[in-house]
Amino acid sequence: MLAMPEQDYGLDMSYPLEGTLLAFDFGSKKMGIAVGQTITMTATALDPIKMQDGIPNWDVLTQLIKKWQPCAIVVLSLIHISEPTRPLYIS
Repeated sequence: MLAMPEQDYGLDMSYPLEGTLLAFDFGSKKMGIAVGQTITMTATALDPIKMQDGIPNWDVLTQLIKKWQPCAIVVLSLIHISEPTRPLYIS
């Protein structure tokens, strides 16, 4: 079972997610990427991609989504240097 966020982000998590997850951690210069499995509860980091003026290469992101076909995508962003990263959107 996936760990539920401590804060209510208004998400419907009443159904179980089973399959592959992709996580994207936005930074100003690079975007970290990880792929995980809900069954094994494991995740593996993929090579980060460079950002161009804070904008990702959308073609690379599209290729990753097509390749992994995730059941959900988690996007993280550093809100402030003194705050931990937190999910902005889970689909």
